[in-house]
Amino acid sequence: MAPRTKTVAQVVEIERERIEVDAGQVRQEKSEGLQELATSFKGGSVIPPLIVTDLGHGKYRLVDGERRWLAAGIAGIERVPCIVQAPKGYLETRIEQMQRNNAQPMTPLEWAQGSYNAYLAANIAALAAEAGVPDPTEGLVEAGLKPTEQREKLEAWLMELAGDTVIGYLTSGRVRVTRKEVFERLGKPTSDAAIKKLWAPLKLPAELQNKLEGTGVSTRTMDDLTGLPEGEQAEAVEAALAAAGEGGDVNAALREEIKARTESKADTASDDVTTELPEADEGVVEPDERGTTGLDWPELDAGRGKQTARLPEADEGADETDMVALAVEERGDDFESDPSLALPFGGGPGGKGKMHVNGPEPGRGSVPPAGFGARWPQPLVLQFSAGLEALLGTFDAAGPATLDEDQQRLLSSMWNELLERAEQAGLSIEVPR
Repeated sequence: MAPRTKTVAQVVEIERERIEVDAGQVRQEKSEGLQELATSFKGGSVIPPLIVTDLGHGKYRLVDGERRWLAAGIAGIERVPCIVQAPKGYLETRIEQMQRNNAQPMTPLEWAQGSYNAYLAANIAALAAEAGVPDPTEGLVEAGLKPTEQREKLEAWLMELAGDTVIGYLTSGRVRVTRKEVFERLGKPTSDAAIKKLWAPLKLPAELQNKLEGTGVSTRTMDDLTGLPEGEQAEAVEAALAAAGEGGDVNAALREEIKARTESKADTASDDVTTELPEADEGVVEPDERGTTGLDWPELDAGRGKQTARLPEADEGADETDMVALAVEERGDDFESDPSLALPFGGGPGGKGKMHVNGPEPGRGSVPPAGFGARWPQPLVLQFSAGLEALLGTFDAAGPATLDEDQQRLLSSMWNELLERAEQAGLSIEVPR
């Protein structure tokens, strides 16, 4: 086998106390396995380099590696290896944090919050560039706000630039950067059903999202939680957190709590056959002053023209149809996509880089790009190759060490799924000659 080639970035050692954390980064949970990581550092394990930005005056900010930074502090390590890069804007920073291959996977809630905020920020950047005004998200990283607070700021800026409510803009033909473009950049599935599933946690009120930070609660559990009356949602979360205790399985405890409350309501309904059925408008959530309903993505009731929350007894098929219709509405016939308004990720003078475009502009008379079919698009193949290269680099950094039982339990399900899906795609252990 030919040796692998790598592009090695320059690594420098920086005093740990000169590095500040990004308090508002996508990953909010950093404590799991921290003591074990610190113990491995004390034992002489090599610390993979942290990614930092140079703030000037001898100060740096973390982009990636906060768990390693914390563990180094516990281990008493004063200088840590770092790769230094120039400061980037809010959108670029958040996208990069979600793209990083981390040993500890992000939770469903962290993915939902990060991708939706990136979606808002991408449209804000495009609208600001179109209007010839500064991007208002500059300085948002430094603000150190929680993801829910970032969302509130982003929605306010979007309304100001779009001259419309959030839902009015996102369901119009004026959307500059679609959610599918953002998900392509993140390497996530771009179907309406996949996006809807990933954003399901954002149906919960902000205060409950804050309570569930870092708990690893599944998307399904959070989606089921929204089926409870709003007043009971907070009670269920508090009860589950108390039942799980420190380091317990909050997801299992919350599922039990939801099940118990749902069964209790069913028993009550069967005992009282005269219970009045809800009116037709029950479950309709009126927009607030931002034109949102607390959902991550507006689901429209075509019959009433109002936003509706998903009801527990809703028909799944009809729900999916609404999402497909919404995807058609997202970019109308009166708007022509401009590649220069796509996701900004490049470098350039003053940190203001060129806009990211998903491939070269097609020449006149060229054949339209092929869609997803029997053969993978080449950009995805290159992306997969880069991911495997990063994975191999992780093995190189680990050296001859082996995974313990807890680590195997954490990684085995994803590893098995990866092998299964790779085999389905035609990637076998023995490469065809």
